[in-house]
Amino acid sequence: MSSVDMFHEKQYLMHCAVHTLNNLFQESWATASLMEDIAKELFNREATMRKESGMGRMWVNPYKSVVPQVGYYDINCLLEALNLKKCHVSLHAVFNPKEPNAVAKSLEHLDPSLGGVRGIVVNRVSKSLLGGLYTTHHFYAIIPYKGEWACADNSIGGEGMAWYVVDSKADAPEIIGSAAELALHLGMEAREHQGHVFVISDGKCEVMTGAGNGAGGAGGGDSGKQEKTAGG
Repeated sequence: MSSVDMFHEKQYLMHCAVHTLNNLFQESWATASLMEDIAKELFNREATMRKESGMGRMWVNPYKSVVPQVGYYDINCLLEALNLKKCHVSLHAVFNPKEPNAVAKSLEHLDPSLGGVRGIVVNRVSKSLLGGLYTTHHFYAIIPYKGEWACADNSIGGEGMAWYVVDSKADAPEIIGSAAELALHLGMEAREHQGHVFVISDGKCEVMTGAGNGAGGAGGGDSGKQEKTAGG
């Protein structure tokens, strides 16, 4: 557990996407109302597309909980919110059983002091019920941060920078450490908790990592084309 002084928004209802955005940017800017508006806009876009394509009508908004303001927002809502901050996903990594170490390898050189990298968003299975027939997911942020704990170990990052987990369900931010330690953590999340790893860039530079077969472009849960990726 870390004692660094950083912004840490705690869990409320199923608003983990909201908390993750705020913890990622270290400020309280995203709100449930913003995410509700984004989810509604995404729903309207897809409804128009389905109508023009002669597809069936959607009766339920797939980008959020059916209960207003409860949350459980889809990854697409989070990606749209990132656009408002002029940020984007520069790497999306998932577990590939044919290449089990691909996630860790694609992230092992992601130095916490690397410019242009805002942080990382992780989406993982939170609960699995009925033999895996029903699962819930959770978003949390990982950010590069300069603090006393990072300085205590010379092997961690340059100039005191280290990677920290800022999870709305945790009591406090938690240090991971160097890029190598980050890669191990994310590899475990992908392997053991069906984690999706999204590297967030502010567009000032490219993220210099190789993905291999275990990683790819950003995706989410629209139109049933990809796996549903939401969180609460």
